[in-house]
Amino acid sequence: MKNLNLDSFFFPGSKAIGRRAEFAMCDVRCLIFDLPAAGCTAAAALPGHIAHQKSHPARQRRTHIKNQKPASHERSIYPRFGSTYKYRGIRSLFFFLFALPTLLPAQTAEELAAVQAPIQLLFDGMRAGDSSMVRRAFHPGARLQTAFVGRDGQPRLEDGQLGQFLQSVGTPHEKVFNEQIWSYDIRIDGLLATAWTEYTFFLGDQLSHCGVNAFQLFRGAEGWKISHIADTRRREGCPAEAPDEAALINGLLDNWHRAAATAHEEAFFGSMTADAIYLGTDASERWLRDELRDWAKAAFERDTAWAFTPHSRQLYFAQNGQTAWFEEKLDTWMGPCRGSGVLAKTADGWKIRHYNLAVLVPNEKIQAFIELVKG
Repeated sequence: MKNLNLDSFFFPGSKAIGRRAEFAMCDVRCLIFDLPAAGCTAAAALPGHIAHQKSHPARQRRTHIKNQKPASHERSIYPRFGSTYKYRGIRSLFFFLFALPTLLPAQTAEELAAVQAPIQLLFDGMRAGDSSMVRRAFHPGARLQTAFVGRDGQPRLEDGQLGQFLQSVGTPHEKVFNEQIWSYDIRIDGLLATAWTEYTFFLGDQLSHCGVNAFQLFRGAEGWKISHIADTRRREGCPAEAPDEAALINGLLDNWHRAAATAHEEAFFGSMTADAIYLGTDASERWLRDELRDWAKAAFERDTAWAFTPHSRQLYFAQNGQTAWFEEKLDTWMGPCRGSGVLAKTADGWKIRHYNLAVLVPNEKIQAFIELVKG
C-alpha cells in the first residue's frame, strides 16, 4: 500500500494556525413555509427590522421621551452608551439578541449523549483503523473543512474529501490515529445540532497538533449523523492531557484571596475580567473591576488590603465547560461571611466575572439584626 504523508494530510499547504468563523443571517421563513405576502410582511417585523418600521412602539416611545429628563434610577449600567440609558426599545432589542440562545429548550443528558454518540464513534473508528465504523458516523454527502493560515500568511478554508479521509483511516499505518476530546459544547434544536470540541491529536504516543472541531449534525431516520466538520489545527500550546479545571479554579480563587491579604494589586485585579462586578456587603457597594481598584487603592498601599480565609468551597460547571460558578465560606474581620460568584474561561485561563460578598447572620439573631438595621 502507498504510504501516507501524514504531515501534509493533517496540515494541507502549511503549518495550520488560527481560527476562522463565518456568520451569515437571512430570513427564509416565507420560502420554507410558503407564506402569503401578508404573512411575509408580518414575519419580517422582528427586532432586526425595527429601524424600518415607522409605527413600531419602540420608535414611538423614543420620540415621546426624547425631551424628557431621565429619572435618577435610570442611570445606565452600560457606560459605553452614555450616562443615561433612555432607549428602552433598544434595551429590549439587546435582550432579545443576546438572550435568544438561552431561550432554546433545555437539553437533557440523554439528548446530549445521543448527539455525542456519532462523534465518539468517529474517533473510536479512527483509533481502531476501521473505516466502516467511521463511515457510520457520517451523513451521506458530509463535508470536511479545515481553517488555517497558508505559507503566504493569508487565511484559508480548505475542503477535504470524506472518501480520502476514510481511505486514510483504513490504510494500514503503524501509529494509531488518537484524537482526544477535552470538552463538548453541544446545542440542539429539533433535527439540527452543533458540537464545539477542543481536541489534541496524537500519532501513537507523539503529540501531533491540536485545535477545535466544529461539528454540524442532522437527526434522520437512523439517528444523529455528522453532516459537516470544520476544524482548526495548530502545533503550539497543545495540552497533552485533560486539564483539571476544578484544580485550576481553586488555585485561582485561593491566589486571589492571598493577593488581597498580601496587597498584591496586580495579581488581585488581574484575576478578574475587565467587566467583572464585585458586590460588597453594603447596598451601595456595586463596583466594576476598575471602579473597585480605584476605591481600594489606599487599602492596597498597606501591607494587607484585607484578609479573608476561604473554606467549604463548592464548584459547579456549565455543560459547555466555559462557565463555572461557586460558593465559599469566609473567615473575616466581620465574622463569618459567604462569597459566591461566576467565572469565565478566557484565552488567559479562568477569570472571575462576578463576586458577591455577604455577611452571615444566624437565624436566632435575625430579629436583633433587623432592629439594628432599622436603628
